[in-house]
Amino acid sequence: MSSNSQSINRVQDLLDRITELQRILEDLEPNIRNNRVRSQYEEVRTRLANTKSAIWALGTIIDRYSSAS
Repeated sequence: MSSNSQSINRVQDLLDRITELQRILEDLEPNIRNNRVRSQYEEVRTRLANTKSAIWALGTIIDRYSSAS
């Protein structure tokens, strides 16, 4: 397996893990009653979404780079 395809697989693995964390958070959401906890929950959810977008963009760049080689 080439280094580039290993990188792409790692990116996909990270995206899969983030998606799983998002699902876990969504399962917890109905049980949040405390405003402070809800605020922290929203912050984590936003950070996960931002991280997922950044990793997806990185995967796109790696894919383009490996296609150009």
